[in-house]
Amino acid sequence: MRRSGWNAALQPYQVSEQYRTWLKITPVAIQMAPFRTVGKTIQSTIGFQTYTETAFGDKPVVNAVNQVPDLKLGAAPSNEFKIGLVSELSHAEAERMVADTVVGQKFNYGKYAVEVTSIKLYGDANTLAIRAGLKGSLDGYIYFKGVPYYDPVTKSVTLKDLDYDLDTRSFLVKTANWVLQSKLRKSLQSALTFPVGEPIDEAKKQLQALLTNRQITKGVTLSGKIDSITPDQVYLTPGSIYAVVFAKGKVNLHVDGL
Repeated sequence: MRRSGWNAALQPYQVSEQYRTWLKITPVAIQMAPFRTVGKTIQSTIGFQTYTETAFGDKPVVNAVNQVPDLKLGAAPSNEFKIGLVSELSHAEAERMVADTVVGQKFNYGKYAVEVTSIKLYGDANTLAIRAGLKGSLDGYIYFKGVPYYDPVTKSVTLKDLDYDLDTRSFLVKTANWVLQSKLRKSLQSALTFPVGEPIDEAKKQLQALLTNRQITKGVTLSGKIDSITPDQVYLTPGSIYAVVFAKGKVNLHVDGL
């Protein structure tokens, strides 16, 4: 029974079908508090120390275990948990959102004027690079860089410290300094705000459903409650922007006959 309950707890849970997000809970130890007398009964608390991961794509493959770790005696184990909830925004979708706002806009400065013709996004470590196509008094591409972060108030990903990259700034200083004085950068900064609250709220909702008296298998029940959501950071890949927040709360795993 102990081994079957352990293997049941190893199975990944789908947090979001739309975003193909899986929660993988890996138990690593069993801890038991000393027995105590409550009225005419003797009680104890058994806890599982676990490692949690959030995975994307197909359901993660988990191998069944043949041997369960030995039970360790100690203080009453904590029932608190912290799980990452993730919202993914593809570069293609982000480009479309920005393009809808700025492509076709014209920026004037004195006798000069340019029109934005295209937008392209690139992930570079922790920095998001933006290529803007221009036509008019200046034809070609200029590049910006900024650091994406998650704003918990607006539940959106935005960029801080957005500025021209060094090569672009050097070029503009020498040939088209007026572009630096225009409102192009500020307009782009405003457009580079991506709402991601809906998928995070949906992931939270589905996670809470998983924690509400969920029978994993016969005799094994998982129950818990999310108490708070705290932002982590934004991660970049070559094709997507991921905003991560942590759900914190309390959870209990009840195994009959353990």
